[in-house]
Amino acid sequence: MKRVYIMSGLPGMGKSTIADVLATGHRCSGHSVEVLSADHHIVTEDGTYEWTPERLVEAHAKVRRRFVHLMMAKHSVPDVVILDNTNLAKKEFLAYKSLAEEEGWQVSEVCVGNLDIEVALKRNVHNCPRATLERMRDRLKFRWVG
Repeated sequence: MKRVYIMSGLPGMGKSTIADVLATGHRCSGHSVEVLSADHHIVTEDGTYEWTPERLVEAHAKVRRRFVHLMMAKHSVPDVVILDNTNLAKKEFLAYKSLAEEEGWQVSEVCVGNLDIEVALKRNVHNCPRATLERMRDRLKFRWVG
């Protein structure tokens, strides 16, 4: 079994929570799982979340490199890979999906939450400002609805 889950949604909508549930379920079924998230590379050694545009770019590059490595590797790969990022733009999602499918992985997109800015403002742990969330919503809305 080689399966990839690509999470998609605004910050604060529960992507990481659902990714954890998926990972736990697969592990309980005896599958090996790796969760990839840009957030994992933005947290400092003492556990502090320190978002900056530069750190975000670097974090996404690390996730992409690891994802490519896992898709291309022939040995010691997990059964399940969960990509826990927002994946707002179609090109972001399709780049991951295309590579995974080319390498024989089964791909599922998991769209989490809705486009409600008020909910995202209350629940996101990254303190994204309203204007940023609105831009993110508009990109995601185009993918989900358009």
